[in-house]
Amino acid sequence: MHRKVLAGRDVVTVGESWNVTTDTALPYCGRERKERDMLFQFQHVVAGWDSIPGKWRPRPLDLVAFKKVWTDWQMALEEDDWNSLFLKNHDLPRSVSRHGDGGGDGGNARPRRWRQPST
Repeated sequence: MHRKVLAGRDVVTVGESWNVTTDTALPYCGRERKERDMLFQFQHVVAGWDSIPGKWRPRPLDLVAFKKVWTDWQMALEEDDWNSLFLKNHDLPRSVSRHGDGGGDGGNARPRRWRQPST
């Protein structure tokens, strides 16, 4: 793909994969292959899901496991790729849906730690 489409262009390319691992990422985004410059991986997201209903029943945050996933990815790609760093995207339930109170206010749930603006 690089040779036919991207060669000679000043662009940054990004790939997205729910199934890629630290062991399988470099063929998609390593410098030698020149396929992608950055990879969106979701291991840190999936680690917080229940095994059966998945993203619709998240488990409580395991901070140690969460940090380990990020560290493993940073170490695996540090010499050869950009690791995308994100917490949410359009495919996932909104943070307010996960951490909000639901409040019965027509879907406008507020975070549990809601604070009024200072102005």
